[in-house]
Amino acid sequence: MPPITVPVSPRVFKAIEKSDIHTLAFCREEEIRPILPCLVRMSLIAPLDHSEECIAGRKVILRILSGIEVVNSLVALLSIDFPALEVDVKKEQQLRQKLGGSSQSESVLVQNLTDGLALEFECSDPTRRLRLLLSELLLVMAQIREPRQDFYHKSSELFDNPCYLEEVSDVLCIALAELPALLQPAEVAEALLHVTNGPTLIARMVANQPDCFREVVTGLVMAGDKQDEDSPSGLLRLQAVRTLCQMNPSQALNVRALCVEQCRMPGLAVYLTLDAGVSNVCSSGSVGGIGTVYGGESGDVVSFITGLLLSHNHQQRTWFAQFVKSGQRCSSHVTYKRALYAIGLTTVQAHMSHIRGRYQEPCPHLFNYVPSSDSIINPPPSSAMPQTQEDYACWKPFSSLTRSLLVYGEV
Repeated sequence: MPPITVPVSPRVFKAIEKSDIHTLAFCREEEIRPILPCLVRMSLIAPLDHSEECIAGRKVILRILSGIEVVNSLVALLSIDFPALEVDVKKEQQLRQKLGGSSQSESVLVQNLTDGLALEFECSDPTRRLRLLLSELLLVMAQIREPRQDFYHKSSELFDNPCYLEEVSDVLCIALAELPALLQPAEVAEALLHVTNGPTLIARMVANQPDCFREVVTGLVMAGDKQDEDSPSGLLRLQAVRTLCQMNPSQALNVRALCVEQCRMPGLAVYLTLDAGVSNVCSSGSVGGIGTVYGGESGDVVSFITGLLLSHNHQQRTWFAQFVKSGQRCSSHVTYKRALYAIGLTTVQAHMSHIRGRYQEPCPHLFNYVPSSDSIINPPPSSAMPQTQEDYACWKPFSSLTRSLLVYGEV
């Protein structure tokens, strides 16, 4: 799987989650653009806290927002009559429960749509924009409830066009904030998986409501597959959760624990383990080393994988063993193979570092050998193998696991 592009930086997410306005003040405009709906709403709502610190924080927010042109349109969106809109949204939901997703022309929120959804959205006033987006979103939510054999992707002028991504994200975030009783973040996130740019929209939605992170992630994981993550729905779900975890890396290992506990999305658990190791190594400034894979501050690749394969929990052991075997059986399962192959190489490198640490002087015959997929199938030269019984005792616990992961995950 290619690297994930994070729509919201971890720095910005952490700042908005902790209401650290002073950190946001030092961020560039393009960094805070995804969370502008939240900041504008914070600037307009009357505060309950009238302390000097709160007043100073509001002044900083106003200073951040000053000079950003799009703020005016967000203020207009927050100024509409939401009680009246809420009544129509309830009627729309009742209509969708009655008709399902088959009837796309009937709608309480949108009537007399003549120029096409995208053009209508571009030319409409703030109230109609909200109605257009909510009508389309509720239609998708109704359509995905219908039983289907294949993954359903909703083609929509509104969601497909990247030109409208920023505005659609703004309208969506404001609708969720102002209509919390009617739109549940987890249900909306599930629906967004079925439209273009779904993972990006989910990340922006959660960034504007950081308190719903766990709810959204739990919903996505619990609805995920136990094994097959190479389906279109599985890959999108994996990308969405992985994006959220890279946006909020402090929760990545908790999400991994949820995957293991529920025996779902093993590929996601593997990727989160690798992402955590890379993230911690980068943040610590180290180039590599034993901590990256053996555990500690930089990651726990080896301990996590061996812990699952040798676990006393029969259900979890069987679940992950099946994941490894699937990578061997199915040549089309790219998610399995890439994840397992990455772990196999990481394990070899960990072992090399482990042996290297046992000697005060360099031992070229142990360390000059660079593993590859070919060398796993064809044995490495004798000069690269353990030369003493002590070396072999250190090598043995990892050799069978490494060989299995590399062969199963070879791409």
